[in-house]
Amino acid sequence: MDFVEQRERAQEAWEFALGHLVSKGCDEAVALETMAEVALRTYADRQGAAAAASYLRSLAQQVEDDECRFAAALMRG
Repeated sequence: MDFVEQRERAQEAWEFALGHLVSKGCDEAVALETMAEVALRTYADRQGAAAAASYLRSLAQQVEDDECRFAAALMRG
């Protein structure tokens, strides 16, 4: 299985887990926040705190860039 397939399978598993938690009565926002925190803490435990912080900053920048592109597209109509 190549990298892209691994990422797709991992994403599907996380989406399944989220859906399962919500179907059992967990608030979606609580489930998402908890899953993100567990993922980040696990990443930090395995890769180191500095690597985790760097990765989190990178993800935040990607989200911000995506929002800027979306807003610019809306402005252009």
